[in-house]
Amino acid sequence: MLAERIREWPERFKQEGIEVGEERHALQVARRMIDQGFSSDEIIAEIAGMDVARVAALRREIETGNR
Repeated sequence: MLAERIREWPERFKQEGIEVGEERHALQVARRMIDQGFSSDEIIAEIAGMDVARVAALRREIETGNR
């Protein structure tokens, strides 16, 4: 049982790392689009693969200087 779980760790951690990297990339794309003046959170969300609410929150963070 324990040995089986230990064997699964590398794949699990690899997948978690991929997900973190994808999320960081999406945030970078959205930040660049906001910085470039894209005004539609819906378009940014679609292109970056993010939720519209998360893009709106990111825009508020950027506008208030809380990068």
